[in-house]
Amino acid sequence: PGNILNLQYPRESLVVSCAVKEWGPTLLTNGALWMPLLCVRSNACKDIAGGAAAVWTAMLRQMLLIDKISTHGIPVSFGPGDNATLFFRVGNFLLDGDAIRLVYGSKGGRPKLPCIGCLNVTSDTNAVGSGMVSLRCADPSLFDFATDDDLWHKADLLEAACSGDRKRLSTSLGMNFVPQGFLWCKPLRPLVFPASCLTYDAMHVIYVNGIADDEYTNIMPRLLAAGVTWEHLRDYFRSAWCHARI
Repeated sequence: PGNILNLQYPRESLVVSCAVKEWGPTLLTNGALWMPLLCVRSNACKDIAGGAAAVWTAMLRQMLLIDKISTHGIPVSFGPGDNATLFFRVGNFLLDGDAIRLVYGSKGGRPKLPCIGCLNVTSDTNAVGSGMVSLRCADPSLFDFATDDDLWHKADLLEAACSGDRKRLSTSLGMNFVPQGFLWCKPLRPLVFPASCLTYDAMHVIYVNGIADDEYTNIMPRLLAAGVTWEHLRDYFRSAWCHARI
């Protein structure tokens, strides 16, 4: 609300919802089955040491260490004499790029290692070679994916480093030191597996501020310069065509 050239977001919130993976892909498309676990104003996160990472850790600690939904379970009654105890474990964190940066302490696209899920993908063109591959590499078989132990090891290295070396180490590891984050919470490690749980949100990776969005932004001025109009594009997309087979 207010000046459209200077938008304010006082009600912007961090919302965490969950669903049961075993329900299957068809049911999981129903938004009514996604249960809200957490809702907190983004402005409030800024006043908390560790920010959103601390809020995320507090949520996990409450569920897994205090309520113990993985080890003690939740008693449920389905009717007279029909009782059961349900156990839940963390399956996947479905996150977009901003959420990964906030929750995992990832530095994103700026450091030499921009991908928190890879060990050898670099944005430094001078570092390509000897096992390191460029950020532009399109062959995932060349990627060295990070394991849970790899991410915990990075967190431990940052924790052990002195303040003078931590900034340099943080840049080379592609990870910020956020001691309030779940990667640094040792009691959570037997219950939450950071690399195994990490799931990129395809909608944002591909469409919203993603790869397809960038490609469209790059190609549209060239199509305009070549004389392609909106009518041409509409006719093309409405025509009976199919994907090429590779």
